[in-house]
Amino acid sequence: MDSVKITDIVPNRGKCKVGGILDQGKVKINKVLKYRQVWDYIPITGCGKLLEVQVKTDKGEWNFKF
Repeated sequence: MDSVKITDIVPNRGKCKVGGILDQGKVKINKVLKYRQVWDYIPITGCGKLLEVQVKTDKGEWNFKF
C-alpha cells in the first residue's frame, strides 16, 4: 500500500484515553501515513502501563500487544 489513514486508536481496550490532559472529549484522529513514514507523537493518558493498542485504519484493524 502507498498510504494508510489512521482513523482511531484504542489503547488497553478503551481503559486509557487518546489525547493530552487539556483535550476535552474524544480526540478525532485523521492521520495519513505514506509508505515508510512514521508518526512519533500519539498522546495517551489515564493509564499506568500500555499493554495493548488497537489501530483502526481505512484498510482494516490491527492489534498490537506489548
